[in-house]
Amino acid sequence: MSRRQLGLLFICYLVPFAVANGLLSLLPVYVQRFEVSATGTGFYLALTFAALTAGSLFSGWLSQRFQRHTLFIVLSAGLGGIATFLMGPAPTIGLLALFTALAWFMGGIQVAMINILTGLFADKQHRGRIFGILGVAPVVGGILGGASAGPIVDHWGFGVLFAVNGLAYGVALVAALFLADKAPSDSPVGAGRKAEAPARMNRPLRLLFAASVLVATANFMAGLVRPLAMNALNFDSTVISSTVAVGSAFTLPLPLVLGWLSDRVGRKRLLIACYVAIAGGAALFGFAGFLWQFWLAQTLISFIRSERSLSSAFATDLVPPRNLNSHLSRLSSAAWIGAVIGYATGGIILQALGATLTMLLAAGLPLVAISLIYAIRPTSNQAVTVETQRLSTQTLTHPAV
Repeated sequence: MSRRQLGLLFICYLVPFAVANGLLSLLPVYVQRFEVSATGTGFYLALTFAALTAGSLFSGWLSQRFQRHTLFIVLSAGLGGIATFLMGPAPTIGLLALFTALAWFMGGIQVAMINILTGLFADKQHRGRIFGILGVAPVVGGILGGASAGPIVDHWGFGVLFAVNGLAYGVALVAALFLADKAPSDSPVGAGRKAEAPARMNRPLRLLFAASVLVATANFMAGLVRPLAMNALNFDSTVISSTVAVGSAFTLPLPLVLGWLSDRVGRKRLLIACYVAIAGGAALFGFAGFLWQFWLAQTLISFIRSERSLSSAFATDLVPPRNLNSHLSRLSSAAWIGAVIGYATGGIILQALGATLTMLLAAGLPLVAISLIYAIRPTSNQAVTVETQRLSTQTLTHPAV
């Protein structure tokens, strides 16, 4: 993959995560002006991510049917920006939910299309590094969104926040106009095929998908509890949103470093390390009362961004190239399915049991996910591919004299 292509993909990937991190850090607080309960807030956010899941899954069909990835990145960025802008003047919770769902639906298409393009362009020897570089974008997005959202709200209000984030999508739209939409290998992946039935996921990919759903559920339960708990402790909007920025800043190099390491030591053990960190962060949120405790917990939870890039690289190892489009779009949807489950159940559990028990339950989910990752065994063909990749990496690192 050329540096130019990777840079453009990075920009297109950065924008939706910057917008989402900034808005999600304060949306649970914002909807309280509509007199919505914790359960209602959870269902509102669950609906939002149900739309994002639909967009992510729909992108697999779009990719198979039209093979026009950059076109759909451009369209989703434009429509997503408009919907985000309209969230500001929405006078009722119903209209707010509608515009939020539309914005996240377009975000699902955009993110999934970028993952598909990255998988098509990434060569086997540097796949982990490329996905690792791309995985830095959500972390940078967390810093930008978290650092800017609170001060904007404290100085100018939520209306300006929605307007600024809507306009930010214009950056992704312009970058997408210059993206190449053809793999360097000129591989006819899906060429000439229309509306072909998507291939079924194999067992290793199903296990990876289920593990990704579990850790995402824990992450989004924490995303619901944290701002509400901090608001109850009288932290202002700047402090609440900047907690996301702090966690992202501390984990900024991790996706790149872990992606590079995964090309050398394998993906599984690094995924497991991420799961352990996420479990620790979720548990700490249940007892946090001071700002530094929220910062530490959010830093551990922020390992989720490294988990996503590692999972994408791992999935690309586990499936044949001809099925890459549909399988990567499905894996992209795992995080959003986890969001639907996490927000919907998290709101109910939070209202019934309180923050501490809610987060202790969330902390158990990544531990279950570890057992699923341990159970992944590559097929013989996949084992050969992984071994060839390892030997190629060793040859590049230590050439024969």
